[in-house]
Amino acid sequence: MNKLAIGTALAVAATFVPAAAPAQKLNPPVVAVVDTQRVFRDCNACKTAQATLQQQLDQLRGRAQQLGQPLQTEEQSLTTAVQALQGKAPDAALQQRIQAFQSKQTAASNELQTRQQTIERNRQYVAQQINQKLEPIFNQVMQIRGANLLIDEGATLAHGSTLDVTNDVLSMLNQQLTASWYLAKAFAPGMRDAGYGRIIHMNGPDGYRGGWTRAPHSSAKGALRTLTKSLAAGLGQHGITVNDINPGYTETIRDPATHPFLIGDENRQRTIDRIPIGRGTKPEEIAFACAFLCSAPAMCINGSIIHCDGGMSMLG
Repeated sequence: MNKLAIGTALAVAATFVPAAAPAQKLNPPVVAVVDTQRVFRDCNACKTAQATLQQQLDQLRGRAQQLGQPLQTEEQSLTTAVQALQGKAPDAALQQRIQAFQSKQTAASNELQTRQQTIERNRQYVAQQINQKLEPIFNQVMQIRGANLLIDEGATLAHGSTLDVTNDVLSMLNQQLTASWYLAKAFAPGMRDAGYGRIIHMNGPDGYRGGWTRAPHSSAKGALRTLTKSLAAGLGQHGITVNDINPGYTETIRDPATHPFLIGDENRQRTIDRIPIGRGTKPEEIAFACAFLCSAPAMCINGSIIHCDGGMSMLG
């Protein structure tokens, strides 16, 4: 087939092939840069967690030394005793000492391994919690800064200082992760020594349903629920209970930017109409729930949540 025939065939074929839809034009990238290494190094909760993990490692090293010294002394003694036999079989008493040494050695190894695994689980849990908090914060910072692409500083060769949003990320992360943890860390030792204590966190429906206009706040409430359960699991043995209260809709001051659906009489009434008891929660009713959880008969309630919302959400 000559060139003319090929060209004619292609022209005919083109008339029967539908034209491809034009590709959608991409928006120009608006880049922001975050130093994640600095975030994990400098955030308050990260520093507290690292200090706690370091303390656990120091305790592990101390325990290893405590277990190792007598074992080393016993091993040297057994070695001397075996060498003194000059190839003869050890008697029953020496065999019994060797078996006891081996049992102690195995028990010490198992104990240290278990502690090491616990520290590693704690480290992974801390990293998981921080990462869960960072994702919505990244999105929020990008929205505030008008960025559509966020890059880790470690993946860049150079960038202008105006692109760096690390301080924004740190600010939000510190706001949402510190207060409850620091308070528990400050008061739990005294409660443990007393053999009795109560920790109550004020949560909210955002921790269960989420909130489009309050993504960082909702993420913080969700993390607070996890913190409550974690503290409850560890402190219950010391007579300390940890629980949440969800106040639901309560008449108070709110930010119009984050709660636009509660601004104005019409919006407030629409919210009240969704509450089975026909009104919002009163502050004294929340106080009563707190007093109940603080009472001795409430000891069996631990790691739970009381929804003081008039049946508005009926969250399980």
